[in-house]
Amino acid sequence: MSDPEKSAAMRPDLPAPERLPPLLLTRPADRARGFLQRLEACLSPLPPVLIAPVMEILPRPLPEDLSRYRGLILTSAQAARLLAAPLSAPAFVVGEETARAARARGLDVHAVAETAEDLLALLRARPLAAPLIHLRGTETRLDLAAALSSAGTETHEAVVYEQRPIPLGEAARALLARPHAVVAPLFSPRSATLFARAAEGARAALHLVAMSPAVADAWRAHWTGPEPERLAILPAPRAAEMVHHVAELYRNWPG
Repeated sequence: MSDPEKSAAMRPDLPAPERLPPLLLTRPADRARGFLQRLEACLSPLPPVLIAPVMEILPRPLPEDLSRYRGLILTSAQAARLLAAPLSAPAFVVGEETARAARARGLDVHAVAETAEDLLALLRARPLAAPLIHLRGTETRLDLAAALSSAGTETHEAVVYEQRPIPLGEAARALLARPHAVVAPLFSPRSATLFARAAEGARAALHLVAMSPAVADAWRAHWTGPEPERLAILPAPRAAEMVHHVAELYRNWPG
């Protein structure tokens, strides 16, 4: 029995873990464990948990001289975590998790937006010293560098990590093949896309929680099966909201 399952078995304030639907976490393993720690802090007992990533994060070399840029644009916490040394440039970021990771690297966070689109609007509306650089992964929905450059602020970009798909594990496939409820948070358009493809043919009654409308749209665009039992969209794309929503879902689970 895993540590989360042990701790769940000893806490009597909710239905027993075996009566709660399993929680399937498909984000990269380290991020899934971090989410699980936050969930355990506010939910007991934990349900049965399966971590089954649909992609892995592979770092790429950083640009040699970041100090020549007057600001860093960070749209993921992963990009911020790759920075090895404190930098004097301001950071413009998407999400509180990214802001925390940037501050942990010594960056001065000047702006935090909830989405890349919101960050673009914010940056377009203020005078900015240039050049800027957007540090990102291989997959992106919005070309911030091109959009800002066309608006008059010279902005470069660098791909600093790869989001490589990996096959859904055997345990996850077996879980999805059963006609029982499964709860699966969807954290990004990329992971939603990969999970929708990997879960093709699933018989499970899926209870999905999407971080944002864009994440839900990515799922719908690539899912070919029946409608999920539930597809909830968070009111704000924040990690704390996801923890809260998943915890509430389990607290209110029948039985």
